Amino acid sequence: MFTAKIKESDQLSCPISNQELKHYQLQSKRLLRSDINGGHLTRRRGQSLEFKDFAHYQPGDDIRYVDWRASARIGLPHEWIIKTFVAEQKLQILLSIDNRESMLLPQPTSKLHHACWLAQSIKTICTNNQDIVNVHQLFGDTNQALTHINRSNMAFGDQSQQLYSALSKTPPTDTSVNHRQLAQLARPAAVWVIISDFYFKTNKSIDLLAELVRKRRAAKNWIIFIDINSWPNEKAQLGLGSRRILGPNGSPDKTNGIYDINEQHLLQVEGKIQHHKNQLFNRLSHQTIDSSCWLWPSDKTFDHQQFFRERFFNDKVLQRLFMRDTF
Repeated sequence: MFTAKIKESDQLSCPISNQELKHYQLQSKRLLRSDINGGHLTRRRGQSLEFKDFAHYQPGDDIRYVDWRASARIGLPHEWIIKTFVAEQKLQILLSIDNRESMLLPQPTSKLHHACWLAQSIKTICTNNQDIVNVHQLFGDTNQALTHINRSNMAFGDQSQQLYSALSKTPPTDTSVNHRQLAQLARPAAVWVIISDFYFKTNKSIDLLAELVRKRRAAKNWIIFIDINSWPNEKAQLGLGSRRILGPNGSPDKTNGIYDINEQHLLQVEGKIQHHKNQLFNRLSHQTIDSSCWLWPSDKTFDHQQFFRERFFNDKVLQRLFMRDTF
């Protein structure tokens, strides 16, 4: 993948305030979900003060919830009618952030910046709900798999810079998919959000990630892909002609980083990117996965913070994540 290095990445703050996120959360809760399939369950049958429905008594049901009047009125002889209730259930979310070198590009504002902003925004909303959120690096040393940006249930300030520093410190190799703690963190009925550019150099990493997704789907996890696609912007930055291309660490390759770029080269790179993505998605073609693509504009000087705000507040998959079911 051709990518031009501009300058060292700036430590940018999350463009959405806690107050805006709280207002958005309240708006999301008011939306109807009647036409939405595949959402997570945040309410379950149980004991609470909120009545749900009547049901026929089954062996093992608590006899204290038998409605004797309803049983006499609508029940058959020797058949009891019980009241059922709904109980709130904490949502458990695992945010897996791709922390490979490709996420550090383009610069000065990278895909990893957007991923960290997204992680903080999701974490802020979920902690307001007292939901459980863990942030997990998708690749690298399993001993450094978890990055807790906040453990409390209180609203917190901008910590995306800390998360960016932790994830960008030592980019791992492409094939070291971090899987050992997923089984513990992505428990049944949990949500697993994968934030990545889904650029893969080898089939090994594609196969490993696909297998993990299949296992988590079998465990009844809700899987969400957030695809941060910066290629239109990278292509605009690169342009045509003779270019010296540097990687995220500022080092040229064996050719000293000099390339003569033409339209055919750009089409080849775009084709390779899409081919690698298709390999993963084809392996998961029979899995139920929600996905959202954050396609950057082809303007090399676009406003990253404004773009992030618009994508975040209009993303249908995220709206589903933050809404609460009414059944």
